Amino acid sequence: MGTAKKEKNRRVREGDTKDGNLRRKGENFYRDGNKVKKLSMYKEGKVQRNKKGDVVKAATFQSTDIPDARVDPNRRWFGNTRVIAQDALNHFRDAMGQKSKDSYQFILRQNKLPMSLLEESNKNATSNILDTEPYSHVFGPKAQRKKPRFAINSLEELAETATQAHDKYEEKLEHEAEMRGEHDEFSNEAKEHIFSKGQSKRIWNELYKVIDSSDVIIHVLDTRDPIGTRCTSVEQYMTKETPHKHLIFVLNKCDLVPNWVSVSINFCYHQTCTIVKSRYSCLLREDLPVTTLEDQRSFIPCWPVLGPVPKERCFDRVEWRPRDLFSAYHAAWVKHLSKDRPTLAFHASIQNSFGKGSLINVLRQFSQLHKDKKQISVGFIGYPNTGKSSIINTLRKKRVCTVAPIPGETKVWQYITLMKRVFLIDCPGIVPPSSKDTEADILFRGVVRVEHVSYPEQFIPALLERCQTRHLERTYEIKGWTNATEFLELIARKHGRLLKGGEPDESGVAKMVLNDFNRGKIPWFVPPPEDENRLPKGRSGRLGEKLGKRANIEEAETTEPDAAEDGEEEEWTGFDDNRNES
Repeated sequence: MGTAKKEKNRRVREGDTKDGNLRRKGENFYRDGNKVKKLSMYKEGKVQRNKKGDVVKAATFQSTDIPDARVDPNRRWFGNTRVIAQDALNHFRDAMGQKSKDSYQFILRQNKLPMSLLEESNKNATSNILDTEPYSHVFGPKAQRKKPRFAINSLEELAETATQAHDKYEEKLEHEAEMRGEHDEFSNEAKEHIFSKGQSKRIWNELYKVIDSSDVIIHVLDTRDPIGTRCTSVEQYMTKETPHKHLIFVLNKCDLVPNWVSVSINFCYHQTCTIVKSRYSCLLREDLPVTTLEDQRSFIPCWPVLGPVPKERCFDRVEWRPRDLFSAYHAAWVKHLSKDRPTLAFHASIQNSFGKGSLINVLRQFSQLHKDKKQISVGFIGYPNTGKSSIINTLRKKRVCTVAPIPGETKVWQYITLMKRVFLIDCPGIVPPSSKDTEADILFRGVVRVEHVSYPEQFIPALLERCQTRHLERTYEIKGWTNATEFLELIARKHGRLLKGGEPDESGVAKMVLNDFNRGKIPWFVPPPEDENRLPKGRSGRLGEKLGKRANIEEAETTEPDAAEDGEEEEWTGFDDNRNES
């Protein structure tokens, strides 16, 4: 007590405002406030019991007593968050029914729409009721017993509906049997293990990773056989499970087929353009000038695509207009596949590419469609050896993915940055199982490595059926064979591939021919479906051309021969003959 008085007098005498050693009533000298709170927390977390062991005070979260509670009396707790009228719902449903099958239109904000209501199935929909049964037969004094309702108007529609349902059921059973590895007794034959590549569980797990992580899926097809390298099962899976993801087709290796098969040709004759010639196509690039008559004549190989064009119409004149535009037929495969999905033609090459600008513009459009996302991911899927990694290297202008002319080079999926808001995902090649594909079909699509095939010479007859004789003669500089054995023997003696005793090495030569076939050294392609309306409607002349001049040119076309048949480029003649050959 004395200490407190002395301390109080000292503070008054010295004018000190601090507490110092002055003790206050109720203050714990040895524990501060934080330590007291911590100890209280430890203590109140334990249960307190009496001498008998009964719980006197429960722990913090041990009490079984239900506290009194009440809901805030607000109408927002009990009302609908989003309301839509029935007429608006019908309007949305009609619009969805019209646009759902259009792959060029997308719904951007599906979370804002009642998709479960819009996608209501019309299984119980009926046809025009009054046409099938009058109103008086159901209601009124002469009402009769109701009959079952069908969404058909005639027996023909009933038969057609039953046939379609049966076909779908058969396809479903066939697909399930293929997934289980079961086949009928006629196709249950021994097959080499090498022809099951691309169907392992690991590969399909990589595919599903890419699909789940991507906003846009690019299905890469081989232009030489787009239908054979098309994964319809993956398309059906995406349509059913991931309808919000975009799927487009890219026809790669378009330099290995004629122009009318793959790409849509638009010739813009400017003062500066360069011709990049390949085996079958001529592509325009803005690098070097074309001013001489010989440079202008180098366009002759492409003119059979345009039809009969008189020579004096385009090649005997040196003056060119910058806005002259010639449009060829639309590409057959691009036009055919564009009915299902957006389709682009592409040639993967870091130096001389084709279709790169169009593909980047499409990716930028998808990036603009998804402005709510910080970035979008684009996945590349397809058969092995179709050029998925090569397309990514072409877009990046450098080698960021390992590429090789053999299947199975890409083992796992990998991310590549294209730009700030667009990422690319490379995926290993997949091969959907199909009982209709033969071993020759699998081998010709580049799914397996030729050096792993046991008897490669057995596939040479099928190869000779797919290729034209003149192409094989020009490639290997041989003539006069009648069967596959003579063909291999001629090539073996031409290149010195002989065994002991002068016997031809048929197995080694067959592997060489199959590699040349898969790598594009031997020209071949699957002909596109015929289209009767290939000519574009309307005027097909040059821009700024007068009608009188156009009429004179049309008269000249009926009398003058084709410019491509003047013998200057004999290699390019006969494209029209290829349309009915494989």
